[in-house]
Amino acid sequence: MEFIPFLEESGTISEVEDWLIEEVSKKQAEWKNSYAVSLPISINISPTSFEKYDFADKFISNTKSLNLDPNLINIEIIERLFIEDIKNSQSALDELKKYGFRLSIDDCGTGYSSLSYLSSLPIDYIKIDISFIRKMLYDNNTKSVVKTVIALAKDINMKTIAEGVEKKEQFELLKEFGCDFIQGYLFSKPLPEKEFEELL
Repeated sequence: MEFIPFLEESGTISEVEDWLIEEVSKKQAEWKNSYAVSLPISINISPTSFEKYDFADKFISNTKSLNLDPNLINIEIIERLFIEDIKNSQSALDELKKYGFRLSIDDCGTGYSSLSYLSSLPIDYIKIDISFIRKMLYDNNTKSVVKTVIALAKDINMKTIAEGVEKKEQFELLKEFGCDFIQGYLFSKPLPEKEFEELL
């Protein structure tokens, strides 16, 4: 069983997310003191947690108590949540956005999505799924989809993040299309804390 589904089924996902928020606040403070930079951090939120009616209030309360700057926190929520319960999603996201959090759609394009929700939800970033990034070098239709998503995001004042960039050719193509942010092994693999601090 995968890690996140196990936490959801065991009922411990909320406790883990509370711990995660606390750790994020500590590390951001440490890195700001040590390196004189304020580093944004992304947090993936479990669908189980997001679907709870009090999720936004609890998340905001936790960050207030830890004196965490919401502008440095990017909350990533998978795309299908917006489609399954658009009304609840709208309410929770509006609360989070009003407090100052950054918001991302994760796994964009992998579900049965509709473009209609993009203009109504307070999203900052669209994350282009790794499956599109890998395929676009040899499939012209996929390349056109990636280019269109980036152009659409710009038109509605959102930014794009490309996942899983592993090749220079992918980077150059995304740069040509105007993608705002890149993440992937081309730059660095996930690092233990000590190695990440050395990189800083």
